[in-house]
Amino acid sequence: MQFLHKFYAASISIGLDGSMLIESTRERLIIWAMLFCFLAAASLILFLMSRPKSVKKLSLALFLISLIIPTVIIPSLKHESIHVSRDQITIDSGFWFKPRRDVIELKNLRKLSRTRDSYWVSNLIGDETMIWSFERENDPLQQIVLNAFFSAHSMTVAHYIRDRGYPVEWLAVYL
Repeated sequence: MQFLHKFYAASISIGLDGSMLIESTRERLIIWAMLFCFLAAASLILFLMSRPKSVKKLSLALFLISLIIPTVIIPSLKHESIHVSRDQITIDSGFWFKPRRDVIELKNLRKLSRTRDSYWVSNLIGDETMIWSFERENDPLQQIVLNAFFSAHSMTVAHYIRDRGYPVEWLAVYL
């Protein structure tokens, strides 16, 4: 089942200003394209090899559903990224037709903690839902539910934040 991690493959780079960028790799897009080719081929074979109309309708439905991969999923993955600087985390996600950008300020951060919740049905690897809580001085608690891509790379982001002097609860060393 190691190949399932390819669905979250990312390149991680450090900029000249010290910021970190995590973004989808071409390998991640290729694995999704391969899944589309497999589903499209399976539906075509099923359509050509079957006699009953109900099976032909099922194969046509499978093909139409598989079209979601090249029309919605792959274009959306192209812009999915996490940018972490000394002052903020910027998460670009969402669909290509409805992009989403979340910006989390790190200034005055007293503590970053996480909680794990139930398993995501949509998560291929079967990881738990992860929620990060940002506790700041004089500000209300801010919580974000990590998407599957961020969740897969959350430890990289957490170590980066901790290495910049911010307190990350689950990485703390107690003496």
